[in-house]
Amino acid sequence: MTNRASALAEGAQIPQPPGTESLRQRRERFLALTIDRLLGALGVALMLSAAGRIAGIGGSRPTVVQAVVAGLGLLLLTAGWRRCGRLLVGWTASPGGQRRLGRLLGWFPFGAMALFAIYRLGVTDVDGYKVLVSEGSVVEWLTFLFFLAAGALFLLTGRVEWGPSRGMGRRGIGGLFLALGVVSLLIGFEEMSWGQIIFNWETPELFVTTNAQKETNLHNLVLIHNRIWTITAAVCVGMTLLVGVRWALESKGRLIRRSLADAVLPHVTLLGYFLFAAVLYVPVVLLKHGVFIPVLVTRDQEVAECLFSLGVLLHVGRCYLHWANPDPSPLNPAAAPG
Repeated sequence: MTNRASALAEGAQIPQPPGTESLRQRRERFLALTIDRLLGALGVALMLSAAGRIAGIGGSRPTVVQAVVAGLGLLLLTAGWRRCGRLLVGWTASPGGQRRLGRLLGWFPFGAMALFAIYRLGVTDVDGYKVLVSEGSVVEWLTFLFFLAAGALFLLTGRVEWGPSRGMGRRGIGGLFLALGVVSLLIGFEEMSWGQIIFNWETPELFVTTNAQKETNLHNLVLIHNRIWTITAAVCVGMTLLVGVRWALESKGRLIRRSLADAVLPHVTLLGYFLFAAVLYVPVVLLKHGVFIPVLVTRDQEVAECLFSLGVLLHVGRCYLHWANPDPSPLNPAAAPG
């Protein structure tokens, strides 16, 4: 590990001459601090939620699932306390660390889905499982937070690329990042019905008559409610195919760094996130259309959406750091391939 990576992982200040800290280093520190705080906050939220249910608040009864949620919360809180985010971001500062991080992130969805499959096949209380992944559940909260964080990072990346000192090509990509940021935020807020699930307000009369679920959101409007499942499944499949396109371009050496393709096409490491989202969502759509599929229930779509949103967040996290590197130029000795 390089000195800079070691210093970042340990939380130490990286020694720099006054005014010479690079944009990349500032973004590394910001991203590491954000990850640590989010891990801690999410851990506390999961532990409090599980504790409330175990204590019988709202008439709930203690279950194994709630104990698992509490254990996961403790694990996340410990990870944030031990500065796991700084360690992970510190890996991006060296080629060896990047390879380790790539393997970790690449294999995570495969391990997570293997554990989910084992758990899902062993579920006997299907009604209890539906509550676990229903609206307002931990799974939906994760999807909301992932899209919210992705939107913020897209906007931060796009704001710099849209600057007046950038050429037309860079400003075009900046505009794309800004647009993706707005879309990600919209999806995130739609997931929580623009706060209705959090604050439990009464649905306005307009949405009572036009929304299939009588909620304050657009994706459940009667006009598109029956199509939104198919559209989402197509997006999951499409993102999986885009990963394949990137792999093909990279294998032929035709992918240009910080180009439009580099911004749009997810890294090969993220294949599992979009692939498993599609593998879950397509059968759920068939289930919605009356095709019987053993084990699956329609609420499994929440797990697929959570996995998809995490893939989007990891993609923009890479862009956020990648677009902070110096421009590769013979006149710029600080530039380095990456």
